[in-house]
Amino acid sequence: MTTPKKHPQKPAGNGSGADFQAFLFSAHPEWSLWAVESPLDLVATEFANQYDGSVWARDVLVMPPKKKGAELVSMVPIVQLKNSSWVIGFRSIGWFMERHYTVPEEAEYLSRKLKTRSLSFIRQDTAGSIHLRQYVNGKKTQQILTEDYPSSLEKTFQELGLYLPACILDEDSKSVFLIVQPQSEGRIEKADIVLLNP
Repeated sequence: MTTPKKHPQKPAGNGSGADFQAFLFSAHPEWSLWAVESPLDLVATEFANQYDGSVWARDVLVMPPKKKGAELVSMVPIVQLKNSSWVIGFRSIGWFMERHYTVPEEAEYLSRKLKTRSLSFIRQDTAGSIHLRQYVNGKKTQQILTEDYPSSLEKTFQELGLYLPACILDEDSKSVFLIVQPQSEGRIEKADIVLLNP
């Protein structure tokens, strides 16, 4: 019997995208997400309002919600990092759809409405390119376009104090789960799910 590998606990304040990108590149390296420096409840509610959706489930790490006919493709998990001012909305993990090109617009909208910092972070496997954009009060302040994961991206996450957790939304026949990978255990304080209209 193989003993599971233990991952050292990392200080929650460390900014890094390394665990996230290693997790995605071990499977299917496509994603779209945004991060906003604001409380979870405010971000989830404002994002739901942007698309006339709803905050479908709260605190899903403690109590995985029943599906009740809802489809995974319409769900957006939003996580509050532990000991951090950042909240992350995972629009897609391991896959990408054309509509996810709106993620920078979502980040800009949330930054403007909540009067705070935000960023969008996208990789589409077909093009093989990574896009990162930063916003302050709705104004774009930085843009990075690259074809790999350079040290400049990691430096950006470190400067922001933003950690990207390795996690993914999954389901069984009855419930929906946010699965947190071992390397990111202990890094998420709370998670909600926003349900968007099809």
